Amino acid sequence: MDLCKERKFINLNSKIHINEKDGKVVSLADKNNNVWVVKKKISEGSFGEIYLYNSCNSEYVDIVIKYFKGDDEEVILDMKQESEIVELFNKYKCHNFVRSGVKELINQRKIIILERVDADLVDFDFSIYPKPLEIYSQIIDFIYSGSKCAYKKEKLFLDMKPENIGYKLCNNGVKFTFLDLGSFFDINEDEVTATYHINLEKSGDFSNDVMFVYSAVMTFLVIRLSIISRNKSNKFIDYFLDEIASEKKYSGRKGLLPKKNYQRILKKFKQYLDTKEKFIDYLFKTLEELTQRKPFIGDFLNGLNDNNNY
Repeated sequence: MDLCKERKFINLNSKIHINEKDGKVVSLADKNNNVWVVKKKISEGSFGEIYLYNSCNSEYVDIVIKYFKGDDEEVILDMKQESEIVELFNKYKCHNFVRSGVKELINQRKIIILERVDADLVDFDFSIYPKPLEIYSQIIDFIYSGSKCAYKKEKLFLDMKPENIGYKLCNNGVKFTFLDLGSFFDINEDEVTATYHINLEKSGDFSNDVMFVYSAVMTFLVIRLSIISRNKSNKFIDYFLDEIASEKKYSGRKGLLPKKNYQRILKKFKQYLDTKEKFIDYLFKTLEELTQRKPFIGDFLNGLNDNNNY
Protein backbone atom coordinates (compact mmCIF):
# COMPACT_ATOMS: atom_id res chain seq x y z
CA MET A 1 0.00 0.00 0.00
CA ASP A 2 1.00 3.64 -0.40
CA LEU A 3 1.74 6.11 2.42
CA CYS A 4 -1.95 6.97 2.66
CA LYS A 5 -2.87 3.26 2.78
CA GLU A 6 -5.48 4.08 0.14
CA ARG A 7 -3.98 2.59 -3.03
CA LYS A 8 -1.53 -0.17 -3.97
CA PHE A 9 2.14 0.22 -4.80
CA ILE A 10 3.64 -1.74 -7.69
CA ASN A 11 4.80 -5.16 -6.50
CA LEU A 12 8.50 -5.01 -7.30
CA ASN A 13 9.09 -8.46 -5.82
CA SER A 14 7.13 -10.04 -8.65
CA LYS A 15 8.12 -10.23 -12.29
CA ILE A 16 8.10 -6.77 -13.90
CA HIS A 17 8.21 -6.20 -17.66
CA ILE A 18 10.16 -3.03 -18.47
CA ASN A 19 9.86 -1.44 -21.90
CA GLU A 20 13.04 0.57 -22.55
CA LYS A 21 14.18 3.06 -25.16
CA ASP A 22 17.58 4.81 -25.19
CA GLY A 23 18.32 3.86 -21.60
CA LYS A 24 15.01 5.13 -20.24
CA VAL A 25 11.88 3.28 -19.18
CA VAL A 26 8.92 3.96 -21.47
CA SER A 27 6.48 1.79 -19.52
CA LEU A 28 6.29 -0.95 -16.90
CA ALA A 29 3.81 -3.78 -16.47
CA ASP A 30 3.39 -6.22 -13.59
CA LYS A 31 2.31 -9.84 -13.84
CA ASN A 32 -1.36 -8.82 -13.61
CA ASN A 33 -1.01 -6.44 -16.57
CA ASN A 34 -1.16 -3.29 -14.50
CA VAL A 35 0.70 -0.67 -16.52
CA TRP A 36 2.64 2.52 -15.69
CA VAL A 37 3.48 4.91 -18.56
CA VAL A 38 6.05 7.71 -18.61
CA LYS A 39 4.51 11.18 -18.26
CA LYS A 40 7.35 13.69 -17.93
CA LYS A 41 10.65 14.57 -16.29
CA ILE A 42 9.93 16.27 -12.97
CA SER A 43 13.42 17.10 -11.66
CA GLU A 44 17.11 16.91 -12.44
CA GLY A 45 20.18 17.17 -10.23
CA SER A 46 23.93 16.78 -10.51
CA PHE A 47 23.77 12.98 -10.26
CA GLY A 48 20.34 12.05 -11.54
CA GLU A 49 17.01 12.66 -13.19
CA ILE A 50 13.53 11.83 -11.91
CA TYR A 51 10.61 10.95 -14.20
CA LEU A 52 6.93 10.57 -13.40
CA TYR A 53 4.99 7.45 -14.50
CA ASN A 54 1.21 7.44 -14.40
CA SER A 55 -0.68 4.34 -13.37
CA CYS A 56 -3.29 3.12 -15.83
CA ASN A 57 -5.19 1.46 -12.97
CA SER A 58 -6.76 3.80 -10.40
CA GLU A 59 -6.25 1.16 -7.70
CA TYR A 60 -2.49 1.71 -7.93
CA VAL A 61 -0.42 4.81 -7.17
CA ASP A 62 1.67 6.69 -9.68
CA ILE A 63 5.41 6.11 -9.39
CA VAL A 64 8.62 8.01 -10.08
CA ILE A 65 11.90 6.60 -11.33
CA LYS A 66 15.31 7.99 -10.45
CA TYR A 67 18.07 7.58 -13.03
CA PHE A 68 21.74 8.09 -12.22
CA LYS A 69 23.63 10.26 -14.73
CA GLY A 70 27.22 9.79 -15.79
CA ASP A 71 29.84 7.07 -15.61
CA ASP A 72 32.41 8.55 -13.25
CA GLU A 73 33.30 6.78 -10.03
CA GLU A 74 31.31 9.15 -7.81
CA VAL A 75 28.06 8.48 -9.69
CA ILE A 76 28.62 4.72 -9.66
CA LEU A 77 29.28 4.77 -5.91
CA ASP A 78 26.18 6.92 -5.38
CA MET A 79 24.06 4.46 -7.37
CA LYS A 80 25.43 1.53 -5.39
CA GLN A 81 24.98 3.25 -2.02
CA GLU A 82 21.40 4.38 -2.65
CA SER A 83 20.41 0.98 -4.06
CA GLU A 84 21.72 -0.73 -0.93
CA ILE A 85 19.84 1.69 1.32
CA VAL A 86 16.56 1.11 -0.53
CA GLU A 87 16.98 -2.65 -0.24
CA LEU A 88 17.85 -2.33 3.47
CA PHE A 89 14.71 -0.38 4.31
CA ASN A 90 12.60 -2.71 2.21
CA LYS A 91 13.84 -5.53 4.42
CA TYR A 92 13.53 -3.65 7.72
CA LYS A 93 10.38 -1.54 7.45
CA CYS A 94 10.31 1.90 9.06
CA HIS A 95 6.93 3.60 9.59
CA ASN A 96 5.95 6.10 6.85
CA PHE A 97 9.00 5.52 4.68
CA VAL A 98 8.15 6.05 1.02
CA ARG A 99 7.59 2.76 -0.83
CA SER A 100 10.54 2.05 -3.11
CA GLY A 101 12.56 -0.60 -4.88
CA VAL A 102 15.52 -1.23 -7.18
CA LYS A 103 15.52 -2.61 -10.71
CA GLU A 104 18.24 -3.05 -13.33
CA LEU A 105 18.04 -1.96 -16.96
CA ILE A 106 19.45 -3.75 -19.99
CA ASN A 107 22.62 -1.66 -19.77
CA GLN A 108 23.03 -2.90 -16.18
CA ARG A 109 22.37 0.56 -14.75
CA LYS A 110 20.23 0.47 -11.66
CA ILE A 111 17.14 2.63 -11.22
CA ILE A 112 15.23 3.53 -8.07
CA ILE A 113 11.44 3.19 -8.28
CA LEU A 114 9.44 5.12 -5.69
CA GLU A 115 5.87 5.94 -4.82
CA ARG A 116 4.95 9.42 -6.01
CA VAL A 117 4.43 12.03 -3.28
CA ASP A 118 2.82 15.44 -3.71
CA ALA A 119 5.86 17.67 -3.04
CA ASP A 120 8.50 18.54 -0.46
CA LEU A 121 8.28 20.85 2.55
CA VAL A 122 9.63 23.83 0.61
CA ASP A 123 6.26 23.90 -1.16
CA PHE A 124 4.10 23.04 1.84
CA ASP A 125 1.42 25.67 2.55
CA PHE A 126 0.83 25.83 6.30
CA SER A 127 -1.65 28.71 5.86
CA ILE A 128 -4.44 26.42 4.67
CA TYR A 129 -4.51 24.65 8.04
CA PRO A 130 -6.38 26.23 10.99
CA LYS A 131 -3.83 24.79 13.44
CA PRO A 132 -0.48 24.79 11.60
CA LEU A 133 1.50 23.97 14.76
CA GLU A 134 -0.30 20.63 14.90
CA ILE A 135 1.12 19.92 11.43
CA TYR A 136 4.55 21.00 12.71
CA SER A 137 4.13 18.52 15.55
CA GLN A 138 3.44 15.76 13.01
CA ILE A 139 6.63 16.65 11.14
CA ILE A 140 8.60 16.47 14.39
CA ASP A 141 7.04 13.12 15.19
CA PHE A 142 7.90 11.72 11.76
CA ILE A 143 11.53 12.89 11.84
CA TYR A 144 11.88 11.53 15.38
CA SER A 145 10.37 8.12 14.61
CA GLY A 146 11.95 7.75 11.16
CA SER A 147 15.40 8.76 12.40
CA LYS A 148 15.14 6.47 15.42
CA CYS A 149 14.19 3.52 13.22
CA ALA A 150 17.12 4.22 10.89
CA TYR A 151 19.50 4.73 13.84
CA LYS A 152 18.68 1.22 15.04
CA LYS A 153 20.04 0.06 11.66
CA GLU A 154 23.14 2.24 12.29
CA LYS A 155 22.10 4.79 9.63
CA LEU A 156 21.78 8.58 9.80
CA PHE A 157 19.94 10.87 7.38
CA LEU A 158 22.76 13.37 6.87
CA ASP A 159 21.28 15.68 4.24
CA MET A 160 18.38 16.80 6.38
CA LYS A 161 16.60 19.83 4.90
CA PRO A 162 13.03 20.78 3.90
CA GLU A 163 13.74 19.76 0.29
CA ASN A 164 14.41 16.20 1.42
CA ILE A 165 11.22 15.76 3.44
CA GLY A 166 8.21 14.96 1.28
CA TYR A 167 4.52 15.00 2.00
CA LYS A 168 1.42 13.30 0.65
CA LEU A 169 -2.13 14.54 1.12
CA CYS A 170 -4.37 11.69 2.23
CA ASN A 171 -8.08 11.38 2.96
CA ASN A 172 -7.31 11.24 6.69
CA GLY A 173 -4.69 14.01 6.71
CA VAL A 174 -1.13 14.59 5.56
CA LYS A 175 1.71 12.06 5.73
CA PHE A 176 5.41 12.90 5.75
CA THR A 177 8.36 10.89 4.48
CA PHE A 178 12.07 11.14 3.75
CA LEU A 179 13.00 11.80 0.14
CA ASP A 180 16.42 11.03 -1.39
CA LEU A 181 17.09 7.79 0.45
CA GLY A 182 20.68 8.10 -0.72
CA SER A 183 21.11 10.66 2.08
CA PHE A 184 21.17 7.81 4.61
CA PHE A 185 24.74 6.90 5.53
CA ASP A 186 26.49 4.59 7.95
CA ILE A 187 27.10 6.27 11.29
CA ASN A 188 30.87 6.27 10.67
CA GLU A 189 30.83 6.78 6.88
CA ASP A 190 33.70 8.99 5.65
CA GLU A 191 32.28 10.33 2.37
CA VAL A 192 28.87 11.89 3.00
CA THR A 193 26.60 14.51 1.45
CA ALA A 194 25.24 17.28 3.64
CA THR A 195 23.73 20.73 3.05
CA TYR A 196 23.71 22.26 6.52
CA HIS A 197 27.44 22.08 7.17
CA ILE A 198 28.52 23.94 10.28
CA ASN A 199 31.32 25.37 8.16
CA LEU A 200 31.83 24.62 4.48
CA GLU A 201 35.57 25.25 4.60
CA LYS A 202 36.06 22.66 7.36
CA SER A 203 33.35 20.16 6.50
CA GLY A 204 35.67 17.21 7.04
CA ASP A 205 36.31 18.21 10.66
CA PHE A 206 32.81 17.31 11.83
CA SER A 207 31.65 13.85 12.81
CA ASN A 208 28.43 12.45 11.38
CA ASP A 209 26.65 12.64 14.72
CA VAL A 210 27.43 16.37 14.98
CA MET A 211 26.28 17.00 11.40
CA PHE A 212 23.10 15.00 11.89
CA VAL A 213 22.04 16.87 15.03
CA TYR A 214 23.04 20.25 13.63
CA SER A 215 21.21 19.76 10.32
CA ALA A 216 18.12 18.44 12.09
CA VAL A 217 18.00 21.47 14.41
CA MET A 218 18.48 23.89 11.51
CA THR A 219 15.75 22.12 9.53
CA PHE A 220 13.28 22.38 12.40
CA LEU A 221 14.07 26.10 12.81
CA VAL A 222 13.65 26.76 9.08
CA ILE A 223 10.30 24.93 8.99
CA ARG A 224 9.08 26.76 12.10
CA LEU A 225 9.80 30.11 10.44
CA SER A 226 8.08 29.02 7.22
CA ILE A 227 4.84 28.66 9.21
CA ILE A 228 4.78 32.39 9.88
CA SER A 229 6.51 33.61 6.72
CA ARG A 230 8.17 31.93 3.74
CA ASN A 231 10.16 35.12 3.20
CA LYS A 232 11.54 35.13 6.76
CA SER A 233 12.41 31.46 6.49
CA ASN A 234 14.36 32.10 3.27
CA LYS A 235 16.17 35.07 4.82
CA PHE A 236 17.17 32.89 7.78
CA ILE A 237 18.58 30.26 5.39
CA ASP A 238 20.44 32.90 3.37
CA TYR A 239 21.95 34.40 6.54
CA PHE A 240 23.11 30.99 7.68
CA LEU A 241 24.64 30.02 4.32
CA ASP A 242 26.15 33.42 3.42
CA GLU A 243 27.18 34.82 6.80
CA ILE A 244 28.01 31.73 8.89
CA ALA A 245 28.63 28.51 6.97
CA SER A 246 30.77 30.17 4.30
CA GLU A 247 33.17 31.93 6.66
CA LYS A 248 36.78 30.86 6.22
CA LYS A 249 37.78 31.92 9.72
CA TYR A 250 36.65 29.36 12.25
CA SER A 251 37.18 29.77 15.99
CA GLY A 252 35.25 26.86 17.51
CA ARG A 253 36.70 23.79 19.17
CA LYS A 254 37.70 21.19 16.60
CA GLY A 255 34.63 19.36 15.43
CA LEU A 256 32.18 21.54 17.38
CA LEU A 257 30.02 24.61 16.80
CA PRO A 258 31.64 27.94 17.77
CA LYS A 259 29.78 29.60 20.63
CA LYS A 260 29.72 32.84 18.65
CA ASN A 261 27.88 31.16 15.79
CA TYR A 262 25.36 29.57 18.14
CA GLN A 263 24.64 33.05 19.51
CA ARG A 264 24.32 34.50 16.00
CA ILE A 265 21.84 31.81 14.95
CA LEU A 266 19.81 32.37 18.12
CA LYS A 267 19.77 36.16 17.63
CA LYS A 268 18.73 35.92 13.97
CA PHE A 269 15.93 33.45 14.70
CA LYS A 270 14.61 35.60 17.57
CA GLN A 271 14.65 38.57 15.23
CA TYR A 272 12.04 36.80 13.11
CA LEU A 273 10.21 34.85 15.82
CA ASP A 274 10.66 35.65 19.50
CA THR A 275 8.86 32.75 21.14
CA LYS A 276 9.05 30.77 24.38
CA GLU A 277 7.93 27.46 22.89
CA LYS A 278 9.25 24.41 24.75
CA PHE A 279 10.39 22.69 21.55
CA ILE A 280 12.27 25.74 20.22
CA ASP A 281 13.96 26.16 23.60
CA TYR A 282 15.08 22.53 23.36
CA LEU A 283 16.53 23.11 19.88
CA PHE A 284 18.63 26.04 21.04
CA LYS A 285 19.69 24.19 24.18
CA THR A 286 20.90 21.43 21.84
CA LEU A 287 22.81 23.93 19.68
CA GLU A 288 24.45 25.39 22.76
CA GLU A 289 25.53 21.91 23.85
CA LEU A 290 27.11 21.42 20.39
CA THR A 291 29.57 24.18 21.33
CA GLN A 292 30.76 22.04 24.27
CA ARG A 293 30.66 18.37 23.34
CA LYS A 294 29.57 15.84 20.76
CA PRO A 295 25.93 14.73 20.99
CA PHE A 296 24.44 11.37 21.85
CA ILE A 297 22.03 10.60 19.01
CA GLY A 298 19.64 8.53 21.12
CA ASP A 299 19.36 11.28 23.73
CA PHE A 300 18.79 13.93 21.07
CA LEU A 301 16.02 11.94 19.39
CA ASN A 302 14.31 11.19 22.68
CA GLY A 303 14.48 14.90 23.47
CA LEU A 304 12.65 15.70 20.23
CA ASN A 305 9.83 13.42 21.29
CA ASP A 306 9.76 14.58 24.93
CA ASN A 307 9.65 18.29 24.02
CA ASN A 308 7.12 18.04 21.21
CA ASN A 309 4.17 19.53 23.09
CA TYR A 310 2.39 21.43 20.29
